[in-house]
Amino acid sequence: MLVDDHPVWRQSLRKLLERGQVGRVVAEAADGEEAIRLASEAKPEVVVMDIGLPGLNGIEATKELLEVVPEARVLVLSASEQRADVVEAMRAGASGYLLKAASPEELVEGVRRVHRGEAVLPPALADMVLNELRGRGPRNPLDELTPREREVLGLMAEGKSNQAIREQLFLSAKSVESHVRNIFTKLGLEPAPDDHRRVLAVLTYLRSG
Repeated sequence: MLVDDHPVWRQSLRKLLERGQVGRVVAEAADGEEAIRLASEAKPEVVVMDIGLPGLNGIEATKELLEVVPEARVLVLSASEQRADVVEAMRAGASGYLLKAASPEELVEGVRRVHRGEAVLPPALADMVLNELRGRGPRNPLDELTPREREVLGLMAEGKSNQAIREQLFLSAKSVESHVRNIFTKLGLEPAPDDHRRVLAVLTYLRSG
C-alpha cells in the first residue's frame, strides 16, 4: 500500500515496485485518514508511508494504522532527515525509515526487508537513533557496554547480520553471538530470535520510553 499526497510520486513508486517484482500494490492513499480506512479494507502486508501528509501526518497515521492492522509493517519514505521525525516514526511502530533520495534499488530492497520482518535504517539515520539512546535519562545503558559491544551494536543498527558482523570485525561466530546476547541483556531486552531483527533492540528501547 502506498501513502503519499502526490499522485505522480505514487505512480512512480507503483511502477518501480511492480517492475522490481516486489509485490502487488493493493491500495493508494493521499492522506492519513484515507490510509487508515483503506488499510482496514485491503489489509496490506507492507505500507510505504510519507510523513508530510495533509491532515493526519504520517507518524500519527502509522500509529493508528497499526492499531487497525497490527500485522502490517510500515516503511516510512520521507524527504525529512530531522532526528525528531526519524525517532518518532520508530516510536510510532514503523519498521523502517528511508529517505526519498534513496536509489530505486535501495527502496526495492527496503520494501523486501521490511516484508521479511527486518528493520531498515540507513547508517546515517541509525546514528541518529543511537544518539537518542545516548541521551536518555540519568541511566545511560550504553555506558554498560564494552567498546566492542558498542561497535557490534552500531553494525546491528545498520541491519547487518551476525555473519556480516563477524566478517567485518574478524570475530568468531561464537564471539559475535556472545556480544549480541550481552547487548540485549545490558539493554534489558529479550533476545531477538533472528539475526535480521537485532536492530530492533535499539528501536524497541526507544519505543519503551
